[in-house]
Amino acid sequence: HAIEKMVNCEAEALLQAKGNGQPYHPTCLQEFPEIEIVLGLWKSLTDTRNDIDHAGMRETPGDPSTLIKQIKKYIQQFDNLLVVNF
Repeated sequence: HAIEKMVNCEAEALLQAKGNGQPYHPTCLQEFPEIEIVLGLWKSLTDTRNDIDHAGMRETPGDPSTLIKQIKKYIQQFDNLLVVNF
């Protein structure tokens, strides 16, 4: 839970910096390769994660086939990061 909060905080800082046209400087994850890409992925998968974790409780949840496609896309994006950076 603490790590999720930290990553969420960093992801919000990235979005705010980009929205203000400012450079982003990570506070806790500065040693992590491609941190901006990882944080962008983290924020983009929030709705998909919530639809699965909370069984479609959002007002406009994704349908199962769309969620499966999104999950496969996110897995591929994270796999690509791992291959390039580790």
